[in-house]
Amino acid sequence: MDEGIDTGNKQKVAVRIQNLNTGEIYTGRLAITGTQQLYLPVEIQKMLKGAGQIRIQLV
Repeated sequence: MDEGIDTGNKQKVAVRIQNLNTGEIYTGRLAITGTQQLYLPVEIQKMLKGAGQIRIQLV
């Protein structure tokens, strides 16, 4: 089964993501994929790389 990252349904959710090691925070709206997962753009993935602990809040 192909999962892909289709975000064609245009549904988004407001989130606040925090890297608990550095304190860096991202607040914004993220797309929901066709498989009901949050799509994390590359810049957010880089912020979280090696974080160890993160906090994700749906707002």
